[in-house]
Amino acid sequence: MCLILSYFQHLVDIFTDLWPISVTPILTRLVEKIIVQKYVIPALPVDTISDQFAYRPTGSTTAALLSLTHIVAQKLET
Repeated sequence: MCLILSYFQHLVDIFTDLWPISVTPILTRLVEKIIVQKYVIPALPVDTISDQFAYRPTGSTTAALLSLTHIVAQKLET
């Protein structure tokens, strides 16, 4: 019985040393994404954001690198 109580006391000591996780950055990113999708992107002309990769379904580092490679290859051919 003492072993079990000692184990649970050890767990309580571990949990009291932990810091709480802030939810504010997550909520801020969600609100920012909603505002960008609903208000900013529709207000911009399509040709203005054609080379941007943030907040796009195909927007990734790989897509940006492929686009850059394609543009450099086109410039080197001419």
